[in-house]
Amino acid sequence: MDTVSSDFEWRFGPDLPEDRGQEEPHSRRSWRRWLLLLLVLLVTVGGVSAWWRGRQRTLTQAEAQVEQVARLELRALEEGDQELYMSLQDPVDRSWKAAQEAYFHTRGLPLPLQDLTNPISTTVESARLVGDQARVMLIHRAALPSGGEGLFHAVRFYRYTSDGHWLHTRADPDCGGDVVAFISDDLEITVFANDPLRIDALTRQLAGLPHRFCSLVPCRRYALFGIDSTSDPQKARSLPAVIGFDSVLRLSLAAGLEKAAAPADAILPASFLVGAPANDAAQAAWEASLGQFLVDHLVTCEIDVRPADERGGLLFEERLRAWFKAELGTSETISPNLDLVRDALDNHAWMPLWRLWDIEPGDPEGPLAAAEIDLLLAFIEEELGPSAVAELLHPIRGASSTEELLNQVPWAELLHPLREASRSEQILNPVPWPARSSVEFQFPAYVRKRTATSTDDLSAFASYDLLIGCSEEEQGFHAAELWGWRSGAAKPILLSARPADEGLVPISWSPDGRRVLLRRQATSFPRFFILQSESSAFKRLVVPDGATPGYLGPSGWSPDGNRLTYPIFWSQSGGSVDIETRIVDLETGDETALDGQFIAWSSDGSSLLCAQPSGSESESEAWLSGVAVHDFVVAQGDGTLLRQIGEGYASAWSPESERIAMITTEQVLMAYDLTSGRSTTLLDRDTIREALDATGAVSAVSNRPFRLAWSPDGEWIAVGVTQRSDQRGIESTIVLARPGEHRLLRRESGHIVDLSWAPRGQWVHLSTYRGDRVWISVFGLNGSLLLREENTWVTWSPDGRYLALTGLGDAMTGLQIRDVNSGERRNIDVPGTCWPPIWKPRSPGQEPASQP
Repeated sequence: MDTVSSDFEWRFGPDLPEDRGQEEPHSRRSWRRWLLLLLVLLVTVGGVSAWWRGRQRTLTQAEAQVEQVARLELRALEEGDQELYMSLQDPVDRSWKAAQEAYFHTRGLPLPLQDLTNPISTTVESARLVGDQARVMLIHRAALPSGGEGLFHAVRFYRYTSDGHWLHTRADPDCGGDVVAFISDDLEITVFANDPLRIDALTRQLAGLPHRFCSLVPCRRYALFGIDSTSDPQKARSLPAVIGFDSVLRLSLAAGLEKAAAPADAILPASFLVGAPANDAAQAAWEASLGQFLVDHLVTCEIDVRPADERGGLLFEERLRAWFKAELGTSETISPNLDLVRDALDNHAWMPLWRLWDIEPGDPEGPLAAAEIDLLLAFIEEELGPSAVAELLHPIRGASSTEELLNQVPWAELLHPLREASRSEQILNPVPWPARSSVEFQFPAYVRKRTATSTDDLSAFASYDLLIGCSEEEQGFHAAELWGWRSGAAKPILLSARPADEGLVPISWSPDGRRVLLRRQATSFPRFFILQSESSAFKRLVVPDGATPGYLGPSGWSPDGNRLTYPIFWSQSGGSVDIETRIVDLETGDETALDGQFIAWSSDGSSLLCAQPSGSESESEAWLSGVAVHDFVVAQGDGTLLRQIGEGYASAWSPESERIAMITTEQVLMAYDLTSGRSTTLLDRDTIREALDATGAVSAVSNRPFRLAWSPDGEWIAVGVTQRSDQRGIESTIVLARPGEHRLLRRESGHIVDLSWAPRGQWVHLSTYRGDRVWISVFGLNGSLLLREENTWVTWSPDGRYLALTGLGDAMTGLQIRDVNSGERRNIDVPGTCWPPIWKPRSPGQEPASQP
């Protein structure tokens, strides 16, 4: 055979071709096997996937159910539905339900922060299931006292019951890990190892707090630091008397929620159960709250837990606790609500101390009572120190009233030996506080100082145009104040506030404006004082034993303001009274005694006009019966007699001090010229009696039925007399007289108290009284009436344009300023009933006061 077929390929050796006939059946079997495996795998994966999806749906549904229960709890808290809230709690554990009842009003806020936060929102973040147990993450957002927003994370635990419900239950005991302790000095804090709180730094920060508390108030309970004195009395007695040296205060933050229902122990739930801080602001607030909780615990250990039925003093105790927290630095300094107290005083709603005892925190009057208590504690601390306030703690449970509480504190023993009254205080009150008075007596003056919108030092009195002394006599609020007012100012300024019996009443200003004469308000033991400009040191006018100082008016000042005259009344046997005039040199302190009653200084201050007792008797005429006769003399400042003017019933010195007007014993109005020594008759006897309509007997008011007053320009003399007749009763008549002319000016009912002129001489001012009423009349030279007020005092501004009006008794409260030209009145808001105010005199060349 010559040829070979192309379909064949010869191979030699081991690479012989396989038998294809055998290969094809084996390949088919392998492919089928893998296909079968693939189908099984697909079926398995599909089944598992279906099972997983079903399980996830079930888990999701269960998680949604738990989250729904958590949201339902939050809604119940928000709406105050306690029945709904408690129905969602696990009923198996009674302690758990008791804890939840106690926490119902916290709205789920992190403890112990209820009083330091204002909730913004609480949301359910996520739920996690493990078998029949579930955990839910809550996020609390709350406004903090710092103004920031705190973020807190809390975990709640739920149990699936046999009847198919999820209920809020106690925490898993293993969720927090091991319990660890942090110790620093006298403080130990235990927490779970997994607690997110920065306890190490917080323990060091709060260390020493127990010792400082027991240094402030002597601690009586040795068991308060975790040592049970009932089970181990010997161990308790071995502790030192001052707790804080060897004792350790133990605080636990490793408990469940059910442990926090007992307020007397030092156990709190773990922070992650109630709301662990999740930002810096929340951490700072949590630390501050924990410090306050420690103080509350220390207080509770001293005075025990308050019984539920014991309500008296509840608010007092709450504010005392707040004071301890501020004093120990665990809270901000207490700032009493002064606006609330100020409004209460303005609206006569002040609560006396005795009422504070029965006010509870939730009462409508609670905020005002809290502000008053805060002020009371601040006052005691300012006067006697923090220990005096701390001494209120122990007796607060045994007391039944505010008065009893304050009386149980030994104030005299707490007075620091180095605290002595200032020289001015010793002058005003020789017996130092507190021995001479009580807290109730001193407290209102302190309140007025704190609530005044503006205050100034009393030494700045010379910078004011008007000084006003006022007295407040509200129920439980008695205080006396001295106010200063500047022309054009909207409000007065408080210069002094003192207890009611120690208040300072301004009497008169020295002509140069450098000094002011004051009187203490005490009616039983009055005193008079001089206050120098730019000084708060008082100089007391010394009154001899057995004498009583008389009225000191503006005319007592010498023109240069360096000397002051004042009368002293000596009681004699038989009921008679002798009058002596004292002249005190305010520069040197020297005093001169002058026999007789001071009337006026000369314009240059070189001499004085005085009325000395006369040996003469009044004429037997009915209308002069019983009227004292005086011997009018001019004396030098040292008491040396210069000139005798004559005998008579009344006298007055002319503004230029060249003439002296006098009603003589012959019933003649005479003007005596000091330069020439001549006397001029202005009104003879018949004219006086005709002008005065002298038909009845004169009514002697302090033996002074006659009053004389020169006009500022020296042109007119105002003559007044008080008479009593059957037809008209008691009546005062005013006549104007000058050489060659006289006119009847006015008749008013009642006795003459004061007759004077306006500074510029355009008006005459008359004060009269009858019975228990006082009338003020201001009229022109033609008799026209400008003003007539009942139970009111008025004083003129230096330029004569304004009148300052104050009420007598309940006739008027506060102060009014009246513009004489326009008649417009302006109320100056000063509290209480005020004495006649005094205007600051104008120095030569000073412009008139601006319009108020």
